Amino acid sequence: MTPGQDPYVAFLDDAVRRSAAEARERDRWDRLADAESTTWQGVLTALAEAGTPLVVVAGGKRFRGCLDLVGNDVVVLRAPTARGVSFVALAEVTSVSVTGRRHVADVAEGVVADRCLLEVLEEEVAVGDEVTAWTRDGARHTGVLRLLGEDVVMLRCGDAIRYLAAGALVAVTRAD
Repeated sequence: MTPGQDPYVAFLDDAVRRSAAEARERDRWDRLADAESTTWQGVLTALAEAGTPLVVVAGGKRFRGCLDLVGNDVVVLRAPTARGVSFVALAEVTSVSVTGRRHVADVAEGVVADRCLLEVLEEEVAVGDEVTAWTRDGARHTGVLRLLGEDVVMLRCGDAIRYLAAGALVAVTRAD
């Protein structure tokens, strides 16, 4: 309290300062708690729900689009134009970059699903569709889907048949 200041005003000023300091401390702890509870899948889900255009890097490859689905071990990206869809193994995703503002008019509900990569492929890709699959070794396999097994994908690549271990898949894309 300064000389000549009303003691009640001084008391109120002090209470306001203490209240502001406590609010700043609560905000700091809330931010810390939010940061500690943030998960990779949670970030991807938020980006999917927002319809945010992204570049997803997996296995050294870049996939562009909006996240359409975040599953147990897969994310699905739809290209902004009708160029295609990519099914990317979640464990292979190393980074995600936001490329622009939301461009989806209506974001579909249910972007989170309790499904795995092969289940999503089975629902979204038909036998006979032309696909490109990337595997962990960096190889690119383009061909016609012949079979989706329990843990194997079979492609006809020209005259050759290729069997790809599902666990080695980084991503599969299908042109629409």
